[in-house]
Amino acid sequence: MEKIVKVIAYSGYKLNERPTIIITYDARLEVKQIIKRWRDEKYECFKLLANDNNVYELKWHRIKDIWTLKKEK
Repeated sequence: MEKIVKVIAYSGYKLNERPTIIITYDARLEVKQIIKRWRDEKYECFKLLANDNNVYELKWHRIKDIWTLKKEK
């Protein structure tokens, strides 16, 4: 299940280039490693390893400026 989260991201040559911290209602996760990144018409997508040693899929909707997070199984 995806949930809306707040993300602190590095912005270099483009906005929200790389997520660094993910804030949920009950946790603050630091991004240890970006495993994979891709984009489609609406989203910038990241598969990442967080400091809780779980793998997540993080998406940023570029037009709505909304981040969503889903834990990988």
